[in-house]
Amino acid sequence: MSTETVPAAGTYPSPRDARCPYEPPKAYTGGPEQQPVRKMRLWNGDEAWVVAGYEEGRMLLGDPRVSARPDLPGYPHVSPALAGYRKSGLQTFNNKDNPEHNVERRMFTKWFTVKRMERLRPRIQDLVDQAVDRLVAMGSPVDLVEHFALPIPSQVIFELLNAPYRDHEIVEHETHTMLSWRSSAEESRAASQRLLDYCYGLIRERAENPRADDVLSLAISEHVTTGLCTMEQLAEGTRLLFLAGHETTANSIAMSVLALIDHPAQLAAFRDAQDPRQVALAVDELLRFATIAQAGRCRVALDDIEVGGTTIRAGEGIVVSSEAANWDPRVFERPAELRLDRPNARDHAGFGHGTHRCIGETLAEIELQIVLTTLFSRLPDLRVAVPRDQLRYKTDHTIFGLYELPVTWGDPK
Repeated sequence: MSTETVPAAGTYPSPRDARCPYEPPKAYTGGPEQQPVRKMRLWNGDEAWVVAGYEEGRMLLGDPRVSARPDLPGYPHVSPALAGYRKSGLQTFNNKDNPEHNVERRMFTKWFTVKRMERLRPRIQDLVDQAVDRLVAMGSPVDLVEHFALPIPSQVIFELLNAPYRDHEIVEHETHTMLSWRSSAEESRAASQRLLDYCYGLIRERAENPRADDVLSLAISEHVTTGLCTMEQLAEGTRLLFLAGHETTANSIAMSVLALIDHPAQLAAFRDAQDPRQVALAVDELLRFATIAQAGRCRVALDDIEVGGTTIRAGEGIVVSSEAANWDPRVFERPAELRLDRPNARDHAGFGHGTHRCIGETLAEIELQIVLTTLFSRLPDLRVAVPRDQLRYKTDHTIFGLYELPVTWGDPK
C-alpha cells in the first residue's frame, strides 16, 4: 500500500467523548475496517501514520528502523506546543536513538530501580497520609486535583531530586505551558528554556555543594566529572524528570479515582483487597482503562516498514497511540469493562515499549498503589460533588486528565 494512494482518515489528535472519558477517540479505532494503522492529518497540515493496534505499536517501538529524533524531517509534531519545545534544541535521552540514548539513559535508570523505589514507600506513605489529613481538615467539598492529586507526585519528584519544594509552582507552571495544546510554539519554547535554566541552576548548586546519597550529586561525580556527560546534558535530563515526574502521575491519580467511583463494585473489591499483588494488578488495570497519554509516542521511519497491512515509507511520521492500544480487543477482552483482576493488565501500553520505555514506571505504580488504598480506606464513601457535565477534561493537553475533581465524603476514618 503506497503513501500516494492512502488518503488521510481524519485529524490527530482527536478529542475524547466527555460522556465516556476513558474510551479512546473513535477516530483512531472505529470504522468498518478496524484499521490498526491509518494515515491522519496533523494540526499543521502534515500527515502521519497513527498506530492504534497493540501489537503493531509494540513492533514499531522496538524496531531500530524507527527513530525518536524530533529534528529529523517527517517527525510528527502533534501540537504547536510540542513542536515548540522539541524544536528548541531538545537534547534529552528520550529524544535520541541508540547508542547515544542508552548511554545517557543509564545515567538515570540506576536511580529508578525497583529496589530503590521500594525504599521510598514509607516516605510516600507519609506524604499521602499528610495529604489526606489536610483534605479532612479542609472539609468537603474540595478539589482533589489541586489539593491531593498534584501535590503528592510533585513532592515526591522534588524529594527524589532533593530540590526545594518552595519552587514547585515554578516547575508546575512551566511544565503545564509546555504540555498545553493551547500554548503557542513560542510560549512552549520559552517555558522549556526557563525550566532548563532552573534545572541548570540546581546542577550548578549541587556541583558547588555536593550532598551524600543525593541523585544529582552522585550523577555529577559519576558522570560529569568523569566526562561521560556534560552539565548541560544532566540539566536536560533533569528537566525531563520534572516534566514527566508529576503531570503524568497527577492525572493518573485523578482519573483512577474517578474510574473507581464510577464502578462501585470494583471499588468495593479494591477496598477489600488484602494481597499487595491484587492492588498492583488493579493499578495496572486502571492505567490501561484510563490511559492518560493522548499525544502518542512520536517517531519517524528511517526505512520502509511493513506493518498492519500497510507500508510506511522512509521519512514518514508515526504516532503510536497508547490509549488505542490499551483498548485493543485483540489483546484485552471487552476493553470497555474495568476489571481489576484482569489477568494481563500488566501488559498495558501506558509506559511504552522497547528501549524508550518509561524509566519512572515503578515509581508511578507505587505512588498510585499507596494513594488509592489510603484515600479509599480513609474516605470510603468518596464521591464526585458536582454533576458530571460540569467536569472539565484535559482534551487540550498532552496528558489527558481533569482540570478539577470536586469531591465530598461523609465521616472520615
